[in-house]
Amino acid sequence: MRTSILGLILVCGCASASRPATETPSNDRILGVDSQSGEVLHTQSSTGPVATSIHAPFSAVWAALPEVYSGLGIELTVIDPPSGTIGNRSFIRSRTLSGKRLSAYFDCGSSMTGMRADEGRMVLSVVSRATAGAEGQTSLSTTVSGAVQTNEGASAQTIPCASSGVLEETIRSAVARRTGGTE
Repeated sequence: MRTSILGLILVCGCASASRPATETPSNDRILGVDSQSGEVLHTQSSTGPVATSIHAPFSAVWAALPEVYSGLGIELTVIDPPSGTIGNRSFIRSRTLSGKRLSAYFDCGSSMTGMRADEGRMVLSVVSRATAGAEGQTSLSTTVSGAVQTNEGASAQTIPCASSGVLEETIRSAVARRTGGTE
């Protein structure tokens, strides 16, 4: 009896231990633990839009964006010239986008059979915003987010995914090439 009480005190004491004030919190999020396999499901949170400056006028950047999205196979459902916003806030892809595995663009964690982004249906949002800047430059920010619906029958779950930054960079570099601008 004394041993089990001591064990309980040690477990509770360890569980309440806090992170030192000087340690930077991680953006790694634990989503859950599979009760059968013990596998820890985790993802990293996104940091928000990726912004860059293109050395090209707003009109050239705005004209290039529909071509870039079309080349990626993303249908435009948001086209708002006054705000400079263009993209698609909700579309579904399975396995690939623009010929690349979804896991090249998103980190949804992994399962025993591979990367979760490649194993289920993903609901994606890809939206860019162009803003005219000084001296013929345009600020371009792209926000990418997604969640995967796993293909696990009745126990299917939706898992939020973090962008790897590859899709944002693909959009930026394609716009820069089409406009003759540089970053």
